[in-house]
Amino acid sequence: MIRAKVGRIAACLAAVGCAIVMTASTASAASSSYQASNSFGTSSGTKSWSSRQYVRVSGTIRDHAANPSTSYAYLSWEQYHHGAWTKENKQVGRATNGSSGSVSGSFNTPYDVRNVKVTVCTSAGGWYCGSPG
Repeated sequence: MIRAKVGRIAACLAAVGCAIVMTASTASAASSSYQASNSFGTSSGTKSWSSRQYVRVSGTIRDHAANPSTSYAYLSWEQYHHGAWTKENKQVGRATNGSSGSVSGSFNTPYDVRNVKVTVCTSAGGWYCGSPG
């Protein structure tokens, strides 16, 4: 009788384990265009992500100031790690003194992802960040 119960429990655990593995491997993917800017620079392109796989961005950045300045593009996202949402922030592009540059980045993540954004920040006699896109 005990052996039969153990067999049923093992079969039940195997079925639940399979369901958990299937759920954990299901990832949601998304992609959207973005536009981000501040008073000194702009960036536009595409951002994409898939939970438990990657976060990516591609596009361009332009620094509009003729005076000494550098505009940076930052890709940020939140990921669920050890029971809490934590923020990641990576520099993915740069343009200086009225020039243009490319925005590019691809980052692997084993965690759930949300709130993927691109922000432009500029160093021009101070530090200026715009609204994320």
